[in-house]
Amino acid sequence: AIALEAHQRGKEVILHLPMEPHGYPKIEPGEGALLQEMEEEKLLRQLSKDIEAIPYIKGVSNHMGSRLMEDPEKMRVILSELKRRGLFFLDSRTTPQTVGLQTAKSLGLEAMERSLFLDNSPNKEDVRKQIGQLIHLSLSKGKAIGIGHPLSLTIKSLKEMIPKIQEKGIDIVPLSSLIE
Repeated sequence: AIALEAHQRGKEVILHLPMEPHGYPKIEPGEGALLQEMEEEKLLRQLSKDIEAIPYIKGVSNHMGSRLMEDPEKMRVILSELKRRGLFFLDSRTTPQTVGLQTAKSLGLEAMERSLFLDNSPNKEDVRKQIGQLIHLSLSKGKAIGIGHPLSLTIKSLKEMIPKIQEKGIDIVPLSSLIE
């Protein structure tokens, strides 16, 4: 329902794909997760179910996935399927050892990685500082990607800071316009 409403409002829909983190099964990535133990056929079957569960997606980002994102073989399978379907990939960088962007580029898949997380801390000042850092990165590098959760704190902080972002001459654009 949310994807349909977003599409109707002209917003870009991205599948936040659950993937196995380090610490699984104690740390649970959620329903439909892609797991390290899955053989290629099962991995592709689950990926298809996940993609087909959300209408109008333009791309995919990883939810958790610190373990799976370090596996070049599994990532090649996943990212090859995204390319076949004409989707882009955003590496959420849930591990410093991620092979997501490197593997995507080697396949010719349009991909990028996040610049920072906005709301790792539940503190309003910390979220505002992260948004400030996103502004700085955008100005210094020409673009930046922040990832946040649909928390009231994050949404409220973004709404409050959007005028400041725009005053700096920064455009807030759909992710697909930044994907290389």
